[in-house]
Amino acid sequence: MNMQAKKNNNAVNQCKSKKQKRFFGLHALPLISALCCFSLIFFVAFWLYHVELKSALQSRSTTAEKRINDIAGVISSSMEVRLNLTSSLRAFVYTHKTFSVEDFNNFTSLLLNDLTGIVSLQLAPDGIVTYVTDVEFNKQVIGHNLLTDPRRRQLALKAIQDNSYLIIGPMDLIQGGQAITARRPIFFPGINDQQANFWGFATVLIDIKSLLEDTLVVNLMKDFNLAIRGKDGLGAQGDVFFGEAAVFENPIAKSTIRLPNAQWQIAVTEKKSNHIAGFFHSSWYWGLTLPSSLIAALLCYSLMDRPRKLKEKISEATTALRIEINQRKLAEEKLQLSSRVFNNTHEAIMITNEEQVIVDVNPAFSDITGYNREEMIGKTPHVLRSGKHSANFYQAMWQAVTEQGHWQGQVWNKSKQGDLYAELLSISSLKNDEGKVTHYICLFSDITDLKRQQEQLKLMAHYDVLTKLPNRALFVDRFHHAIAHSIRTGHQLAICFLDLDDFKPVNDNYGHDVGDRLLIEVAKRITECIREEDTVSRQGGDEFAILLNDLKSASQYEVTMDRIHQSLAQPYDIDGVQHNITASSGVTLYPSDNSDIDTLLRHADHAMYQSKLAGKHRTQLYNPDYDQLIIQKNSQLEEIEQALANNEFELYYQPKVNMTTGDVFGVEALIRWLHPDKGLIQPLDFLPFIDDTPLENKLGEWVINEALQQLTQWQQHNILIQMSINISSNHLLSPMFFDVLKNNLTKYPTIDSQYLQLEILESSTLGDISIITDIIKTCQQRLGVSFALDDFGTGYSSLTHLRSLPVDTIKIDRSFVRDMLDDPSDYSIIEGVIALTQSFSRNVIAEGVESKNHGLMLLMMGCEQAQGYEVAPPMPASEFSYWLRHYIANQDWLLCGNKSRSNKENSLAIFKILSRQWKDKLTEKVSEGSDGVTYWPIIDSHYCHCGNWIAREKTKQLFAREGIERLEQVHHKVHSIAHAIKSHYQQGDLHTTQAILVDFELAFDEMSEVTRTWQ
Repeated sequence: MNMQAKKNNNAVNQCKSKKQKRFFGLHALPLISALCCFSLIFFVAFWLYHVELKSALQSRSTTAEKRINDIAGVISSSMEVRLNLTSSLRAFVYTHKTFSVEDFNNFTSLLLNDLTGIVSLQLAPDGIVTYVTDVEFNKQVIGHNLLTDPRRRQLALKAIQDNSYLIIGPMDLIQGGQAITARRPIFFPGINDQQANFWGFATVLIDIKSLLEDTLVVNLMKDFNLAIRGKDGLGAQGDVFFGEAAVFENPIAKSTIRLPNAQWQIAVTEKKSNHIAGFFHSSWYWGLTLPSSLIAALLCYSLMDRPRKLKEKISEATTALRIEINQRKLAEEKLQLSSRVFNNTHEAIMITNEEQVIVDVNPAFSDITGYNREEMIGKTPHVLRSGKHSANFYQAMWQAVTEQGHWQGQVWNKSKQGDLYAELLSISSLKNDEGKVTHYICLFSDITDLKRQQEQLKLMAHYDVLTKLPNRALFVDRFHHAIAHSIRTGHQLAICFLDLDDFKPVNDNYGHDVGDRLLIEVAKRITECIREEDTVSRQGGDEFAILLNDLKSASQYEVTMDRIHQSLAQPYDIDGVQHNITASSGVTLYPSDNSDIDTLLRHADHAMYQSKLAGKHRTQLYNPDYDQLIIQKNSQLEEIEQALANNEFELYYQPKVNMTTGDVFGVEALIRWLHPDKGLIQPLDFLPFIDDTPLENKLGEWVINEALQQLTQWQQHNILIQMSINISSNHLLSPMFFDVLKNNLTKYPTIDSQYLQLEILESSTLGDISIITDIIKTCQQRLGVSFALDDFGTGYSSLTHLRSLPVDTIKIDRSFVRDMLDDPSDYSIIEGVIALTQSFSRNVIAEGVESKNHGLMLLMMGCEQAQGYEVAPPMPASEFSYWLRHYIANQDWLLCGNKSRSNKENSLAIFKILSRQWKDKLTEKVSEGSDGVTYWPIIDSHYCHCGNWIAREKTKQLFAREGIERLEQVHHKVHSIAHAIKSHYQQGDLHTTQAILVDFELAFDEMSEVTRTWQ
C-alpha cells in the first residue's frame, strides 16, 4: 500500500509539473511582453518626468535670469540717478564760485527732495570736506582732508588724475555706519591754455541697504539666495559685500551692474525649499503611473498581435512631444528678450490700440508719470494732458501721425501727483498686412531737468540774481519795443535813473547781507509803484533804471516818481533794526530827447546828479537847454584843439610790474596837458569836454601815434615792454578806427604788435556790445594787438562785459583797491573780480596800488600784477629809462609771491595784515588830534574786516573751533575798548583816551598771541 501510494503521489507530482511547464510555455511570451510593456511605460513616464523637471528648472532659471537682469538695470538706474547728484553739485560750484553753508543747504535740499538712501552730499574744496548735508550726523567728517588721509589719499589722487567718477565701498564711514562713496573731482578751466585748476571733490554717500530696498532686491531674496560682489567697483575681482560668497560658486543666473568707471556682479541660486518636488516621489506617480502601466501590461498581454503598432505610436508621441518642447523654448526665449527690452529701457513706452486706448506701459512709464500699469490699462493718454497745449496742437500732432506714420516733438504733461514735466515724445503707428492701423507706439523721455536748466540760463542772462529784476540787456530790449509802440501811438516814454541816498553807511555798518535784503525790498517797492507795462531794472549797486511807457502827458511821470520816492522813504525793518534811506532820481523824456538808450540813461543820470546837488530825495527832469554849459564846452573844445595843434600834450608813463617775479612788463600811457599858462593839467580836467565829439577821435589817434613812436625808440635801446593806451568807446566804434590803427602800425614796422595793448573804460558807455566785440576780434586776429577792460566793476553790467567782450586783461579799478584794507565791501568786490577773471580765463591787474600792504593782500588773493604809486608815479619818457635802470623790486612782494602757503597759512597772513591796518588806523586817528582828517576805522566788531574774516573761517573750518571762538572773544574785547576810546575822544577827554590806549595795546597783543599759537 505504501508503495502504491508513493507511485500515485509521484504521478500526481509529475502531472502538476507538466501542467506548470505547459502554462509557462504558453504564457511566457505574453508575460514577458507585458513586463516589457510595463517597463517601457514606466521608462517613458520617468523620461517625461525628467523632461518636465528639466523644463521647469530651465523656466525657473530663465525667470531668475530675467528678474536678476531687471534688478541689475534698476540698481544701475538708481545709482545713476544718485551719482548725477555730483554733476548737480559741480554745476552749483561753477555757477556760484563762492557760496555759504546756507546756499549749499538750500540747493541740496532741492536735490534730495524726492530721493531716498542718500547718507550725505559733500563738497570738499582742495580735498577738505567743508560742506555737508545732515550736519548733525556728518559733523565728524567736516574738515577731513581726503588728500592726506592714508586710507583715502591714493583713491582721491586717482580720481583727480583720471578726472572721472570714483566709486568706493561699501566702506565704514568716519561718522559711523556704512555707505557707497561716489566721488567726482571738480576742475575749473585753466588760464591761457594752461592745465585746468583742481577745485575739489563733489561726493555722494549712498546707503546700500536703502538702495537695495528701493530696487526690490529684498523681494527677489524671498525666492532665491542672492549675493552681490564688486566692492570698490572691481566687478568679479571685488569682494562680496551683500549675501554669501557661496552663491557665486554655482549660480543659476548671473548679471553685471554697470556703473560709471565701475561695475558690480549679482548672482542667485535656488533655495532648497523651492526645489521642484520630483514627480517620482509624489503620490501622483503611484496613483497614475503604476495603474496605467498595469493596464497597459494587461492590454499588451491580451493584444499580443499589436505590440509593433503600440511601440510606433509611443515613438511618434515622444517625437511630437520633443518638437513641441523645443518650439515652446524658442518662443519663450523670444518673449523673454522682448520683455527685457520693454522693461529695462530707460525710455517710457506706451502702447495703444487703434482707438488710442492704452493696452500696455513699461516700468519707465510708471517712473516718469507716477501711474502704475494697472491704473493706465484701458484708459487713453488724455489723462496725462497738462493743459498747456491747445486743441490745435494735438490735432496737428495726430494729423502728422496719420499722414506720415510718425511724429516727434516736445510735450508738457502732468504726472499722477499733479507735477508738470516736459517730455521728448515720438509716436509711430503699426499697421497689419492690409495697411490698417492696429496699434500706436509712444516712446518718450523726461527732459524736465534740461528745460529747467535752459530756463535758469535764460534767467541768469536777463535778470539780476539778487533782486530778480530785469538786467540791463533785458531793459534795453524792452526799451526798443517801447519805442516802436511810442511811434505808433505818439505817446511819450520816460527813462528814469534812480540812486539810493545814504545806502553805503548801511552796507558798511550792518554788512552786505543787510544791504542785499534792503535792495530786495527796494526792488519790491518800486515794482509795486509802477504799472505792469512799465519796467524797472537794477543797473548795478544801488542804481535802478525805470522805463515808463505810454505817457499821454509829461505830468504822468511826476505822479509815478513821487509815488516811488514816498514809498522808498518809508522805514525798512530788518532784524529788528529800522533803516531809513531816500532816493534821488533823474528823468528824460523820449522823443523830446531823441537819443539812443545809452545816451538817454546818461542824460537821466546827469539829471539824477542834479537832484543830489539840490539836496537829494527828489527827482529832476533833464534839461537839454543848458546854454551856458554849451558855450563853456565849445570854448574849452576850441582851446583843446588849439593845444593839439601847438603840440602842448605829452604822454606820461606809469610802470606795471609782476609782484611775484619783480619784472617790469609794461607801462600805461597817460595823457597830460602842458598848458603854457596853467601848467600841468590832469586828464580829468579836459577829457570830459571832448566826449562824443570828433576831437575825441582826433586826440585818440594822436595818442596812438605818439605811443608807437615811443615804443620804437625804446626798442632801439633794448627796452621791450608792453605799452597800453586808453581808447574811448566812441573812438573804437568810429568807422576808420581799424584802418587808422593798421596804418599807424605799418608806419612802425619794427614794432611787434603784441607790445601794444588798447584799454577800454568799462565805466564808459560801450554801446552795442556785439559791434564792439567784432571790432576787438578783428584787431586781435588781423593786427595782433591785445585789449584790456579798464576800471572793471564801475560800469552798468560788468558781468555782461566780461562774458561778451573778448578782452585779454581785466584791470581792477583803483577806487576798489584804494580802500580794500579798510572797507570789507571793496575787499569782497576785488575777491569776486579775481575769481571771475580766473573763471573766464582772463589776465588780471590791479591799479591804484599805493602801499606795500596793498600789494601783499593782492598777492595772497591771487592777483600778481600791479600798477600804482607804490611802484612808481606816471613820468615823462625822458625819466622812465633812468627809473627802469635803477628799479629795485619790492622784496616783501617777492618773498610773498614766491612763498608756498597752505590755505590756512594764507588766510592767517591776511588776518594779520587786516588787523594791523585797523589798529594803525585807530591809533593814527587818536594821535592826530581833533583837527585831523583821518576817518575812524569800523568800530562795530561784526562789520569790520576782522569780524568778516572770523565769520568766513567759521564756515571754512580751516582752524579749530575752540581757537576761532577764543579769537572772537578777544576780538570783541578789542572793539569794546576801541568803542570807549572813540567815545572819550569825541567828548574831548584826551587824557582818558590816552590812558585807555594802553589797555587797547594789551588787548590787541592778546589777539595777536591767539593767532600766533596757530602757526
